[in-house]
Amino acid sequence: MSVIRAVQGGRWPPQPLVWEQGGVPANLAGATGITGTMTNRATGATRAITGAITITDPVNGQFAWYYSVADVAEWGEFDVEFVADFAEGVTPGKTFLARWSISRSPSMAQA
Repeated sequence: MSVIRAVQGGRWPPQPLVWEQGGVPANLAGATGITGTMTNRATGATRAITGAITITDPVNGQFAWYYSVADVAEWGEFDVEFVADFAEGVTPGKTFLARWSISRSPSMAQA
């Protein structure tokens, strides 16, 4: 997974992502859902991703993150980790940390 980029307050379009293992798309067939966390690199604070995460092409490891208001409220550098749950076999699956950069939006007041 390469660096993920967003703009503070921007919720569209959804973020397309590919779950990779060793540079090869992972097969998400059989996954019952994906959740995630985001950690602010400056403060170390970790919180759950609250936007919807939808598997779009399981065989090719593709999924989409539909940002919630909370996901993109704060600008800065973050580490994100996604977790896939499976009905059978070894579960859960976890991604390596990916860098997520949210650019500051001049039209939004920083909390």
